Amino acid sequence: MTTLAGLSRSLGDDLARVGSVEAADEPLSGVHVSELRDPRPYLAGGELLLTTGMNLTMHTAPLRAYATMLVGHGLRGLALGLGPVHTRVPPVLVRVCNEAGLPLYVVPEPTPFQLVARRYWELLAAAGRADLDLALGAQRDLVRAATDRNPVAAVVRVLASAMDGWAAHLDPDGSVVTVWPRASRSSASQVGAEVRRLRAAGPHTAATFPLGDLDVAVQPLSRSGRLRGFVATAERQPGTPRNRQLLVTATSLLALAVELRHTGVLRRRSEREAVAALLLAGRVTAAHELVTAMSLDVLPGAAHLVVTGPLGRDAADELLDDCERHHLQVWGHWRADRLRLLVPVGKLAQVMALPLGDRGLVATGELALTAAMGGAIATTLRGAERILASVGACTRVDLTASPEPVDRGRRDWLALQALGQPELEAAAAAYLRHRGSWERAATELNCHRNTLRHRIAAVQRRAGIDLDDPTSAAGLWLAQLELSASAGMQMRPLDGFALPRGDATGSRRRLPEDTSSSSPR
Repeated sequence: MTTLAGLSRSLGDDLARVGSVEAADEPLSGVHVSELRDPRPYLAGGELLLTTGMNLTMHTAPLRAYATMLVGHGLRGLALGLGPVHTRVPPVLVRVCNEAGLPLYVVPEPTPFQLVARRYWELLAAAGRADLDLALGAQRDLVRAATDRNPVAAVVRVLASAMDGWAAHLDPDGSVVTVWPRASRSSASQVGAEVRRLRAAGPHTAATFPLGDLDVAVQPLSRSGRLRGFVATAERQPGTPRNRQLLVTATSLLALAVELRHTGVLRRRSEREAVAALLLAGRVTAAHELVTAMSLDVLPGAAHLVVTGPLGRDAADELLDDCERHHLQVWGHWRADRLRLLVPVGKLAQVMALPLGDRGLVATGELALTAAMGGAIATTLRGAERILASVGACTRVDLTASPEPVDRGRRDWLALQALGQPELEAAAAAYLRHRGSWERAATELNCHRNTLRHRIAAVQRRAGIDLDDPTSAAGLWLAQLELSASAGMQMRPLDGFALPRGDATGSRRRLPEDTSSSSPR
């Protein structure tokens, strides 16, 4: 930047200040020579005006009007050339320039005006070369930073240093991932609201807006039409062409770095997906062997099963991206428009809080990820998917916390199925269908009623299900209908859900309506 003060220092006595008004520290737009009493039609503002004073009347009133006019037009200063008209600077000119706030300089004889103009252009060219060298240097630093072991953080640091402000990398939700200087994190966090607005507008939308005394620019980081995050910069002065070019370069480098990192994430995710597929198929031993062979994170001892959908592959990847941004080490597997997640114990509430749009979700209780429980995992998955198919969009069924009788019934029936003993499921279903009638349930199952009693006791003991509680039985029956429908079992609805209590000998007393509403198969 070439200023009037800098030009004066460069010329020394050939352009010396004689007034008391100092030049403003602002760019000098040019050096213009004019003897007109009103040179404004030929001036754009920001110039140094050179004159010999040939047409100026050295009286206070006209000189004051002249100086005021120049200041009002935005001139940086006035320089009087001595020799042709004046041999020294008239005191009245000094006085009116001081009063008007116009810097006054003198060009002594025999210094030509051309020398002043030539020096101005030399300084301007030198400043341009310096800006170019600085810009090229910053560009080289950005490219070098992109090859760092942590390219995103390195590019952000170089960009912040070049901007004389701060720079930040934000994830698609507007959360700050990296910021430099680190003390600017609170300021960068305030950009989150604007980032969320940009995300709603589309992946290619940029914005600029004021933030306190800073000017903030936000650019999206997108590759192949998919939003990967944002880069935000804050400057104390409006963006210069050099800084705008640096921001464009940094945005391209960051988008590439984030995409490359995401490619590595997808590769690692595909490995974890293979492990999850084995677990959900009940092949727990093979899953543990694959984890060891690929040096993946150790599998948790127990996990919740979460099934959500319908959603495509890209939407599933975005949901898994959200899990990783929230540091949720889930094991996900996508197939047939369903995303199946094994969520570590203690992380279920955070997964349930993720934005799922119009998708349904079913979450089960804890499942032990052991070889002995392999069949239970696969069975629970089938049951959870049947529940998901029966609920509406935007419905979230948390079987671990829901107090609803049907949800409790779903949880209990999944627990019963997870035992892997079909005869216990059949016994419970017959017992519920015949509303506690041992004889009719045993007849349907073609077994002795003592055998049925033994099986019902096993159901209650091993699955923790109270078949004698009317509320529990009602929810369990509805869940059994729902979960058994897709398995091809033809279930006859009940006329009522009330179950009689047994006497001291363990025999059952039938309700009056039991005889008329049901008959043995």
